[in-house]
Amino acid sequence: MNDRQWSDSGYEAIARLLGARAGLTFRPSQRSSIEQGIQRAMSREGTSDFAAYLDRLESDAIALDNLLVQTTVGETYFFRDPGQFQVISELILPDICERSDRNHTIRLWSAACASGEEAYSLAMLLHRKGLLSRSSILGTDISRDALNLASQATYREWSLRGAGKQQAAPYLTEIDGEYRVAPEIRASAHFEYLNLALDNYPSTATGTRGVDLILCRNVMIYFDRETIRSIVNRFHRCLVPGGWLITAVSDPQIHEYDLFDVIPTNHGMIFRKSEPTRQDKSVGPSLGQAGGTQSTAREETAGQGTIASEPASRSAKAPSTEEAAKLAEAKTAMDAGEYEQAAEIAAQLTQFDEAAIIHIQALANRDVRRAERACDAASKQRPLSKELHYLHAVLLMDLNRHADAATALQRVLYLDRTLALAHFSLAVVLRTLGKLDDARREFLLAQEICLACQPGDLVPLGEDQRVGDLLEMIKLQLSAIDKAVGART
Repeated sequence: MNDRQWSDSGYEAIARLLGARAGLTFRPSQRSSIEQGIQRAMSREGTSDFAAYLDRLESDAIALDNLLVQTTVGETYFFRDPGQFQVISELILPDICERSDRNHTIRLWSAACASGEEAYSLAMLLHRKGLLSRSSILGTDISRDALNLASQATYREWSLRGAGKQQAAPYLTEIDGEYRVAPEIRASAHFEYLNLALDNYPSTATGTRGVDLILCRNVMIYFDRETIRSIVNRFHRCLVPGGWLITAVSDPQIHEYDLFDVIPTNHGMIFRKSEPTRQDKSVGPSLGQAGGTQSTAREETAGQGTIASEPASRSAKAPSTEEAAKLAEAKTAMDAGEYEQAAEIAAQLTQFDEAAIIHIQALANRDVRRAERACDAASKQRPLSKELHYLHAVLLMDLNRHADAATALQRVLYLDRTLALAHFSLAVVLRTLGKLDDARREFLLAQEICLACQPGDLVPLGEDQRVGDLLEMIKLQLSAIDKAVGART
């Protein structure tokens, strides 16, 4: 047994802080490599004083994230563990398609994506299956450097080691010893900053709600049991009913938390969020169940007509005790991933903005186009609701209607110029439209607003998102724009 001790009590103190702040735990055999990672992180901060560095870590979220990067391994390559990709191709994607109609956006999330090879591998697989045009792929990580690499989508031979090279090759162009991902594949994935150990997901704003498949591989080996329990619980809430979670063989087994059905395969165990019973599914309007796209008259009323027919003045009226109880029930169903139940209950209360938003979000987990139509009607009926206009913009972005999304976000900012998330989202849309100078201006406006707040403050419109996290995302985007402008000139 390796019982190696810390070479200095300063390293031990920093390791304890990592445990307290990020849930990381290290075996004695890892201490040498962890000390080296701490040394690299301290060097980047320009200090060799343990006490001063600890003080910085307590107050500087960026310094803490840099330390996390240096003390964990962000290794990845295309189609890593091809057996699991085979399971995705032959079991998971057919199941998702069978349970949803063609209007459903397939949402895949590569959690702790490092430099992006996993997210792009998913995009390549979806392209081969003819599903890329109806899919949304999110990659998240705590490393700003890795996310920059992912956004650039340019790799070296090391990312093509193993059996994945043959699968990735048709989507790569070699230029001067580097491999560039095909534009269609590159455009299908987007990358955001997210620390899995923090309680700021699921969130509609970050695309972590209503997910069909989460890949979180070779990450949870670093976390203690309580942090793993918390992450697994949040993943469960992020997934749609029937959604899938894949971890690595080396990761701690999560079946002991009794949240997922365990599905054995020839390539290890995978996990599935239970669906409601058939009786539950039959209650209320159908939300795009497998095998059918027809809507009943009641469904259409619940999806659009109810919102459009309510007078705008009723939105300001406080709910009665009975209505408040129903609203709480809809929230509970939404948080539990019972989207059909949440939609049915909220559809009875859409005279209230909060219920209208829950209703639309629940619809979006089954049919984004139908949700967008409902949100369009609701926002026209309530032209002063910045929440509905912002939700409409998010749905339009999901449908790749970027010009329309920009218009919706401009409506939000007309109502309130102090909303950092609206400036940020508009900047993302403008960048997608190739308007880099305008995008940079909006990112800087968002940054200015955030810098006037505390890092731990909640972001308006951002559900549980924190100001510090949004600042990290802004810095990443500004860096990517600077590099794109530099390459253009």
